[in-house]
Amino acid sequence: MADRDESSRGKRTWRSYRQRHRQRSHAQAHAEAKNHQIPPLLEHPHVPQDPPDTVETQDDLLSLCASLRDAGRFAYDSEFIGEETYYPKFCVIQVATVERVTLIDTLKDMDLTPFWEVIADEKVETLVHAGQQDLEPVYRELERPPQNVFDTQVAAAFIGLGYPTALNKIVKALLKADLGPGLKFSQWDDRPLSDVQKHYAANDVRYLPLMHERLREQLDARGRTEWARQENALLADPATYQVTPAGQRLRMRGAGMLDPLRRARLEALVQWRDRAAREFDVPPRSLVKDALLLELTRLDPITIESLRRVRGLPRPVKGRLGEDILQSLLEARPEVEPREEGSRRLSRREIDLVREHADQIWQRVRARCQQADVDPAIVASKRELVHLVRRYRERDHWRERLGESRLGRGWRREMLGEVLKDPPPAY
Repeated sequence: MADRDESSRGKRTWRSYRQRHRQRSHAQAHAEAKNHQIPPLLEHPHVPQDPPDTVETQDDLLSLCASLRDAGRFAYDSEFIGEETYYPKFCVIQVATVERVTLIDTLKDMDLTPFWEVIADEKVETLVHAGQQDLEPVYRELERPPQNVFDTQVAAAFIGLGYPTALNKIVKALLKADLGPGLKFSQWDDRPLSDVQKHYAANDVRYLPLMHERLREQLDARGRTEWARQENALLADPATYQVTPAGQRLRMRGAGMLDPLRRARLEALVQWRDRAAREFDVPPRSLVKDALLLELTRLDPITIESLRRVRGLPRPVKGRLGEDILQSLLEARPEVEPREEGSRRLSRREIDLVREHADQIWQRVRARCQQADVDPAIVASKRELVHLVRRYRERDHWRERLGESRLGRGWRREMLGEVLKDPPPAY
């Protein structure tokens, strides 16, 4: 019982600040909305004009799911609170067809499985905007991924509209319509929902069916339909929703230049953080920030005293979880005993050369993107190129190793083939 009480107190400590921040943002947004006139809806046959319907019962949910299957295509978004719990707390689900907008109150006592089943049905096309996190519950609840997804943010990147780009900017650019003031960081678990919240939530999906039509037209005209299809297909890949230590490590700034021992330590710490975050039911990065995990890999010697000297590490982590951290660091050592060829620690001069060569490749990539009118952010990142040059720096292996990365496959290979055909200089 004592451990459970301590765990509950820890959850409250980690959540309290963010809860207050969300409440302040909610109140401020509603106060500002009173001073702004809600812009009129765009009048178009494929833009629903009526206020949104609401689903609060299981029978109504089943009826809605049947209508979405009959329509064959629908827009989907969700409003959730993601900074308090390990898995985001879904509060509202919005869907739209060309005929109507519906809000599903997910705080009611309903089984959402039938809805997730619709998104997992390859016969039904789901339209989203920046939808990976919205789609994640499908894989978690059904143990199979979404199917037949069209992400308008992805499509916009292939027609020169930037990436990532907010929904309101694309709506203005494509439809000349105005979504009005934003309300994303709101208290979505308050009931009843305010008229402002309902309007904002409905507008997140109201224009997606028409946007889908306009985007498809422009993709076809530019010969980019297949590129967008390939990128959107990643949303139907189970790997997109599976968290791995290596994948988390690669997304951390500075992780690409770590030596083998520190890389192994970092992956072990990522695994530890994920386990601890699940136990405390908090987001992993709220428990310990990425920068602090990188700092922990420097501990030498690995002792409680050296752990206590790490600045910025929360006291509950140092105290209750300190031994677990040290054990994770110690167990990482055997993973790097047999070093792979080319995995030796780089000198400062070699690190500088890696960054210089990656920067040269990045400039060529950016120039090619500008020529193709495709946003470079969807093509590659400079961090990705640093990792590629660092890991596959041997000239004899460049093309082989490039083929193992996403830059050497699919539409990226078609686009960057000439840019990346020559390896960086040897060193």
